[in-house]
Amino acid sequence: MLHKSAMSMALAVALFGAAAAQADNFTGGYVGGKIGYNKNSPDTATTSDKMYPGLELGYGWNFYGWLLGTNAFLDNHTKSVTGRDYGADAKLGYPMDNFMPYVKLGVAATDPGTRAHGGLGIEYKFAPQWGVAAEWTIDSKSVNAIKNKNNNISINLNYYFGAKPAAPAFATAAVTSMAIEKIESIELPAPVVAPEPASEPVSPAPEPVAVAPVPVVIPEPTPEPVAPAPEPEAVVPAPVEKKVWG
Repeated sequence: MLHKSAMSMALAVALFGAAAAQADNFTGGYVGGKIGYNKNSPDTATTSDKMYPGLELGYGWNFYGWLLGTNAFLDNHTKSVTGRDYGADAKLGYPMDNFMPYVKLGVAATDPGTRAHGGLGIEYKFAPQWGVAAEWTIDSKSVNAIKNKNNNISINLNYYFGAKPAAPAFATAAVTSMAIEKIESIELPAPVVAPEPASEPVSPAPEPVAVAPVPVVIPEPTPEPVAPAPEPEAVVPAPVEKKVWG
């Protein structure tokens, strides 16, 4: 159990370190250019959907394997209903080796005024200091019941200042594998089994004591008293009359 827990902790640390190292691929300052296509509405005599150039610059920080950053931009789509746009966005990305999907949310500030601006993108680092991104952004604002809207799709090329060479994915996997093998090679002490408590000796049951039966004495019946025999009555002989014969 302890061995498995140690392996899990080492794997979590290795993966966290790998995620942090991947986020470092996109940290620091950068500047770039873009080529995009703008689709805007409503259509007017002076507007049209066209390709446009643009610029951007920003800075990113590693936050527990995520990338937090800021991004300023200039979209030079002069044929849009809003004309040339500029603004700034907050940026949140999740680096995965040399790829990083991200979201942006901020403001654009040109005619017809300040409005919400946001988008989605994915960037690929093809060299330590170079990255290419595909991005979609949108902004809109209603003026006099008319909704002015921009939909932009662009390809961005960015140069990172002071970027460090990115660790390849196989190197990260190798480090993780080595950490697991190192832990598996550690001989953990055998678990100590606590002895069971000794049971108290049980005294043998005492032998039954032979009890002699108490003799039962049956009392003799009390004889009934015998009345004394009556004394014999004296019999007086009757006198004999003498007859005189004459």
